[in-house]
Amino acid sequence: MIKSRLAVLLAERNIKVGQASEDTGIARNTITSLTTDSSAGVQFDTINKLCKYLKCTPADFF
Repeated sequence: MIKSRLAVLLAERNIKVGQASEDTGIARNTITSLTTDSSAGVQFDTINKLCKYLKCTPADFF
């Protein structure tokens, strides 16, 4: 199973979901779904934006 490490990455950087949403333009619901691993799928563009924002690679993200 593929799991997102977004919750860990945000916590390490002391960034709240709302702040990440505001900074990236990604819907809060989308980020919340990724942090709780309740998302059925994710768009490549979303992963790309979050990786750029967090300065990480997709390998770090998953």
